Amino acid sequence: MSDPSDPNAALPAPSGSAAEQVVTRVVQGFERTIENAEVLDRIPGRSVSLAGLGLMALAIVLSLLPMVSGIGPLWSLLMLAGGAVAAVGELRAAGKPLKSVRLPASLQNPLVAPAFAALVALHAFQLLRLEMVPLLWLCAAVLLGWDQARKARLAPEGFGRRFDLALARRGYRGNVTAGVVLCLTSLFFTWGASSGYFTGGYSYNYAYRSDGSGNYGYGYAYDYSPTQYYWPGWEMSGRNQSFAIFAEALLLALVLWAATRRDGQGSRAFRVFAPAAGLFLFAWWWMNAGSGAGVWIFFLGLAAIGSGAYRILRGEEEGPYDVAHLVARGRGLVGR
Repeated sequence: MSDPSDPNAALPAPSGSAAEQVVTRVVQGFERTIENAEVLDRIPGRSVSLAGLGLMALAIVLSLLPMVSGIGPLWSLLMLAGGAVAAVGELRAAGKPLKSVRLPASLQNPLVAPAFAALVALHAFQLLRLEMVPLLWLCAAVLLGWDQARKARLAPEGFGRRFDLALARRGYRGNVTAGVVLCLTSLFFTWGASSGYFTGGYSYNYAYRSDGSGNYGYGYAYDYSPTQYYWPGWEMSGRNQSFAIFAEALLLALVLWAATRRDGQGSRAFRVFAPAAGLFLFAWWWMNAGSGAGVWIFFLGLAAIGSGAYRILRGEEEGPYDVAHLVARGRGLVGR
């Protein structure tokens, strides 16, 4: 049995539909693996988040090798600095005071670690493919996200005091979350293609020409043409568009907006954020919209986000057009 007061203890698995039960079994298997006592004893503070931070640092170091792509030098420095701050917070939470390390009060906020975990997830999403460095980022994001989400539920004085992720699946909040999922999925599809271009080159031709001394005749020679070779453009996904990582950050923030506890819904920030985020996302979509399928999937996601946010801001938590009711109605039509 896990100690419920231990922030590193496993959460009880929820019951639900067959799909939820499958997910629950996968999560339980993951928890059994990652919470192995021998593994945790080798991690300072027995913190899974520190293991995730270590994988992130390893991914950044490996990206310095030739022919290995990463997140770029500026982001690498920022992520290493942020990882160091998050590591200090984790070690102090585990009972290691680290008195020689002094951080500004703003960096000791309990929301710093969850926010950094979200940033790691964004980079993992941007890099996602079957290569060593992207897979390291993915593992780091999974460990950090899982550990921080669990600690938020077990230690509600921090992240959990403001947000409840279970709320993001209910009623019209579920419309917002479903729209975010659609938008993020669309970024893996084609959004357009780059322009092709010509390069110069020589060709060996047989033609009637001068030999340079005033005599003409047929012969072979090299001719240069500035448009000898054509190089076609390549398809680009939504993740390749300008400022895509900021659009992804706003989409994740909208999930948190949908997960805001009811006692925080009356604030001005709550009422302003969703419309402002929606306007930015629409402008980003408009500037980057091409002819690919991803463009229209993203637009459908924006429509779902907008409809859900509009209902929530009107004070409607549930209704006939929320995700749960629409899914139930669809199952009823299929079952006929």
